Amino acid sequence: MVLTHTFYKTDYIPNFLAGWHVHLDVLADVLEEKHEGFPWDKVKAMKKEYMNKLGQ
Repeated sequence: MVLTHTFYKTDYIPNFLAGWHVHLDVLADVLEEKHEGFPWDKVKAMKKEYMNKLGQ
C-alpha cells in the first residue's frame, strides 16, 4: 500500500505523521480483532517524538 499526503503547512507535519502512525497501528489491531478504542494518548506521545526528530 502506498499513501501520499501533501503538506501545505509544514507546522502540521508532526501532527500528520503521528496521526498516520497511530492509525496504521490501530488498523493492524482492528484486523487482528484487538482494537479497544482510539489511543489519543499515543498520538500525543508520537507527535512529541516526531517534533524531536524534526527539530521542532
